[in-house]
Amino acid sequence: ARLNFLLPHIPLLMKPLVQALNGSPEMVHLGLKKLESWVESLQPAYLDPLLQSVKDDLMPALYKQLQSGNNQFALSAIRILGKLGGRNRRLLRDQVPLEGKENGDDGVRVTIQLPKGNAGVAVVQVTLDDAVKTSMTLLEKPGVDVYYKKQAVLLVKSCLGCLFPPLNVKGPEGDADM
Repeated sequence: ARLNFLLPHIPLLMKPLVQALNGSPEMVHLGLKKLESWVESLQPAYLDPLLQSVKDDLMPALYKQLQSGNNQFALSAIRILGKLGGRNRRLLRDQVPLEGKENGDDGVRVTIQLPKGNAGVAVVQVTLDDAVKTSMTLLEKPGVDVYYKKQAVLLVKSCLGCLFPPLNVKGPEGDADM
């Protein structure tokens, strides 16, 4: 329905909207879409008191969508929070509990393709975090051969080079290899 027809009934629709955000994926999609259109279209002076009436349920429902694993819902929730701007902080009375976890897939990774004879190619992904830690330990040890220390430095430099884009800065001789 058009917004001008819904305007007198929006206060009554706030609780069903929050329930939709906690419902099935189809209801969540419709709820996020409707909430985003209201945030875009309504003036803060009119919308903020309506959001205040359901803030205890609305903000956890939006944060639930951020953690749901559905990227479309998470992006919609982020867009809504962004459009609310700093006003969304006024809606937070209690801190939303967020769980942190270490993800083993993060870090520097390299993909290696190894020939399998006539069978094609085997693709192996190796994380370089342990290799960098070992290289750093090797560099700190006294009495290690210089050759191995140079190899450790090359490995660390290569891994760091993967993390940062190349710089296009002219050096004193005019070359752009920095």
